[in-house]
Amino acid sequence: MKKLLPLTILLFINIQFVFSQDNFKLSRLKNSDIPVNEKVHLYLVQLENNTNQSQTYAFKVEDADCKKYQHGKHSELQFEFYDISKNKKLDKIVVGKGQKSQFFVKTIAPASAQLSTWNCSNVVLYNILTKEKQLVNIVSYIRDPKKVN
Repeated sequence: MKKLLPLTILLFINIQFVFSQDNFKLSRLKNSDIPVNEKVHLYLVQLENNTNQSQTYAFKVEDADCKKYQHGKHSELQFEFYDISKNKKLDKIVVGKGQKSQFFVKTIAPASAQLSTWNCSNVVLYNILTKEKQLVNIVSYIRDPKKVN
């Protein structure tokens, strides 16, 4: 019995490790290199499917906590998703088993956006079947062109 207990604990730890691994991973590879005073920005993001079958993921954008930036001022942005060539607009993405796929997140400050404000958002991808989700945070500043040095 004494030998069985450590084996049982070790087996439980191994099972926990296997089930705690993420089935997919979302990473921001590159921030926008467009000048900050522009209204449109592009962020390169990578989705890695760690499962043994092809998976379909959908996009969603959620507000994120922006207290450390906004000082009470917040602007809404429009978000669009594009394939790596920036030609095809996406509403979902399919990634083969064990594969990676890159895409662009496009943020657009509408003409009505209040200047000198922040937007903090989470770009969320979720698996259509399992509802598992991953996110990347995007923080944007809508600069007042008159205040640019």
